Amino acid sequence: MPLYFTPYILVPLLSAFVNAGLAAYAWKQRTRPAATALCGVMVALAGWSFCYAINTASTELWVKILWFRLGTAFVTLLVPYVLMLGCETAGCGAWLSRKRLLLVTLPLLITTFCTVTGIAPELSRHDFHLIHTHGMLLLGYTDGPLFHFHVIYVLLANTAAITLFATGCLRAAPPKRGRFILLILATMLPMAVEIFSLTPVKGFSMVTSTLLASGLLYTVAVLHLRLLEFIPVGRGTFTDLEARLQESEQRYQLLVANMFEGVALHQMIMDAEGHPVDYRIVEVNDQYEKILDIPRRNVMGKLSREAYGTPVAPYLEIYSRVVQEKKACRFDVHFSPLDRYFSISVAPWGELGFATIFTDITEQKRAEEQLRNLNTSLEERVASDTLIRVTQERVLARQARHAAMGEMIGAIAHQWRQPLSTVSVIVQNMAAAWKLDRLSREYVDQALEVAQKQVAYMTSTIEEFLTFFRPDKKKDQFSINDKILESLAFVEGQLREQGIAIVTGDGFALPHRAVGYQNEFRQVILNLLINGRDAINERLMHEAGIHKEAGVIGIDVTSSPDSVIIEITDNGCGIPPHIGDRIFDPYFTTREKQGGTGIGLYMSRLIIEDGMSGELSYQSEPGRTVFRLTLPVAESE
Repeated sequence: MPLYFTPYILVPLLSAFVNAGLAAYAWKQRTRPAATALCGVMVALAGWSFCYAINTASTELWVKILWFRLGTAFVTLLVPYVLMLGCETAGCGAWLSRKRLLLVTLPLLITTFCTVTGIAPELSRHDFHLIHTHGMLLLGYTDGPLFHFHVIYVLLANTAAITLFATGCLRAAPPKRGRFILLILATMLPMAVEIFSLTPVKGFSMVTSTLLASGLLYTVAVLHLRLLEFIPVGRGTFTDLEARLQESEQRYQLLVANMFEGVALHQMIMDAEGHPVDYRIVEVNDQYEKILDIPRRNVMGKLSREAYGTPVAPYLEIYSRVVQEKKACRFDVHFSPLDRYFSISVAPWGELGFATIFTDITEQKRAEEQLRNLNTSLEERVASDTLIRVTQERVLARQARHAAMGEMIGAIAHQWRQPLSTVSVIVQNMAAAWKLDRLSREYVDQALEVAQKQVAYMTSTIEEFLTFFRPDKKKDQFSINDKILESLAFVEGQLREQGIAIVTGDGFALPHRAVGYQNEFRQVILNLLINGRDAINERLMHEAGIHKEAGVIGIDVTSSPDSVIIEITDNGCGIPPHIGDRIFDPYFTTREKQGGTGIGLYMSRLIIEDGMSGELSYQSEPGRTVFRLTLPVAESE
């Protein structure tokens, strides 16, 4: 498409650019009243200007005709949208329904169709030709009656729009009339140029050039005077709208006045570079005065630094971010000038404004601080008490272990008595054999073998003793039956010597397993066996001189789907009811004269209940006591 350059196309092109930009802005604001109508007007002006600029710059006749006809279509588009804009601004947008809008536009649609398609050219614009003038190549033509009608109809539609703008201007309050005056001027300028044929060069139309001025006037009305924000919604009269606005304002005032929270409206203040430097207090409610104890007259219209007596605007960074990002936020803060805590909600309000809703949370914050201090003190006390308790339990565990070791040493001494006697006899026999000259190699080997067996037995007893009191590091599965037998092995000799029989129940013949600390478990069994032995001996001592029932300690183990129960029964003296609740207390004993420490049962319960998640309980009556250990059953491997 051959083109040439002429300065006369710059203004139409600039007009197209300005009007297209405003059309895009109006499209983004299309949810507001009259924004769609304004967008249509701007699209029509931008398209008309661009088409005429290309028409002027082209060098071929058919190209000029094509762009002329396209420009005529944009002129037709202008009519319905400028009437829509006029009706919206005048408050009678409801009158201009789609049906009426189509009827108003129908004559133009007919004339435009004839112009664009070339039907009945003698009635429309025809006889197109090129004109060379003032260094330009322009389109010459002859207008028919139908095209004259088209131009007049467009002028009449714009006149109607001007009338509607004037009506809105008369009804509006004086501060709001400026935007209507700009609309009237923007519409009248192209009309005046067209009516009076104002042009510097014959054949060149200045109408599209004046559309630049129209676009600028529209831009000022929209961006500076905020036309789209204050334009009335075309669903009723101005009186109805003012009544609704007044009612809405009364509701707002009633709502704000009766709020328990303080409310303040602010306007952000910017410096020359557009950076926030302060904010002005625009409006406050009654609760603002009550909460802050600051009279309204002392803050209204003042900058925050002046109102609150601070060197910088309080929380300016937070408020400016709300204004710039248009996102509400909430924060709790301590306001130093008043030495009080506040919970503040912030929301954007208008272009550079923001609203704050706040409550005084000073009492709540101070109560929280007191609670934190109390919790800290309580945690320190708990930590201290826990440390003392752990230390005491360690001491008790050590004492219990020492007491059990004393019992074990006695048991070992009893077990060593027979092996030592055997070794002593072997030594004596070897001395006698030497004197009688009967000490042969075979005799020495045989004696040495017997002695080594006795020493090996004594060594294994010591190793069992050392293993027995070695604390376990982790929980393991173990055989309950084996551990009971290992504990029993240490005292079985003593029990037999004292005439106490060990009887196992039917359940003991079956294998049973548990999870826990096996060495500690053996200590518990040993403690219970020793307690049973002492109880039987005490009963036998009290029955001196009468028929005595032989001492018996019974051991049985039973299982359920989720637990294992070990029962150790003795036919001793029993536990008197008045001390039954105290037998698991540390240092409680009824055998102080016999060397009792009172920590065996206490440590046994700790091991079973705290260490192995089980339970240790008892039942007792004169002549019979049962200690029952309940442990979680081990999962099958």
